[in-house]
Amino acid sequence: MEQPKTKGALNVAYGAMFFEGALNSILTAYMVLLALHFDCSKVEVTQLITMRSIGVLLTTYISGKLSDRLGRKVLVLVGGVFFILFTTGIIFTNHLEVAIWFALLGGMAHGFMDAPGMSILLDLYPQNAGPAMSLVQVFFSAGAVLITMSSSVFIHQGYDWRLAFGFFSLFGIFFLFLAFQAKYPQVYKANKESLETVIEYKKQPTMWREGLLLLAVTILTTAVLSLFTTWIQLYANEVKGLDESQSALLLSLFQVGGVLGSLWISRILRKVHPTLVMAVLPVIAAAFWLLLLAADHWLFIDLASIVIGGSIGVYFGLAITMGGELFYKNAGSISGLISTSSGVSGIIVVALSRELLKSLRIPDLYLFCFVLLFVLFICAVLFRYYVKQISPKRI
Repeated sequence: MEQPKTKGALNVAYGAMFFEGALNSILTAYMVLLALHFDCSKVEVTQLITMRSIGVLLTTYISGKLSDRLGRKVLVLVGGVFFILFTTGIIFTNHLEVAIWFALLGGMAHGFMDAPGMSILLDLYPQNAGPAMSLVQVFFSAGAVLITMSSSVFIHQGYDWRLAFGFFSLFGIFFLFLAFQAKYPQVYKANKESLETVIEYKKQPTMWREGLLLLAVTILTTAVLSLFTTWIQLYANEVKGLDESQSALLLSLFQVGGVLGSLWISRILRKVHPTLVMAVLPVIAAAFWLLLLAADHWLFIDLASIVIGGSIGVYFGLAITMGGELFYKNAGSISGLISTSSGVSGIIVVALSRELLKSLRIPDLYLFCFVLLFVLFICAVLFRYYVKQISPKRI
């Protein structure tokens, strides 16, 4: 089926991912300055991060369902409005109790833009969304990198943090204009007959087999990523003996790895099926995770961080791609379900790891991550096996 001229929709989809990357990092990056502004401790400022996460969970799945019914445009516009309310609200309040509610709106902005934004790519490229979907991580990481770099400059130079939030408010207004003017592809659920010509499986995939395995790989991937990003600085500093600046650099290298991995995989997916990539990446990540555990020299630790970011950091986009291909009649719903399961996994794993570290050491926790990567590999292989069984062509 021919698509209309929807280049604007592609810009909206990637713009939404950029905002999500920024939203995911802005409160953490400016935590020190926010604590000074609200005259509270860093621990108290984490309430903003918690409320943001709750906002994401409250809206991600339902936004996917609604986008299948109402179209992608409405939900993306709502997300953009909530983003502006979040950034401007934080600027003009001096009370943490009020800022918490604006953080909730920020999380809801993430949720409203997430599933519809990725579903736009599935609508644009129903037969081969893999290459386009792999670039999601590039724009997500770009938003996070911009926030991280700007916060370092603002803290070092003593600039007012409100300028950064104000900049993103203006950017949000521009994004709203872009999203409003763009032409969007057809939401294929509204035309199921045409969908049947896109992908004809020997047997229709089910949520109880392919769906559960897809959620399993999403949950496991998020668990590994959450444990890496949450504790890598402490691990590098206390266990590997790196100084604070070197330890902080590892997160940036991880994000750079995500960008490089996304660009590489976008080319690979033109020739290789996503399920094969999903089975191979945990093996690569596990090998370099062992290097992270064994190496003491900063060069090898940096290399491990980049490769882990480039392998596991791109896994979420692959899961969304396969969800859209297998359950194409409800692309928005499955995108929302995958995003929600990822969010829940991240919150639970981080909270649980804090409790475990009261009795365990960080190396023990990171060794457990290696086990999770092994389980991820098994689930990915099973997922590929079942998809091969129902696929109409050789994969």
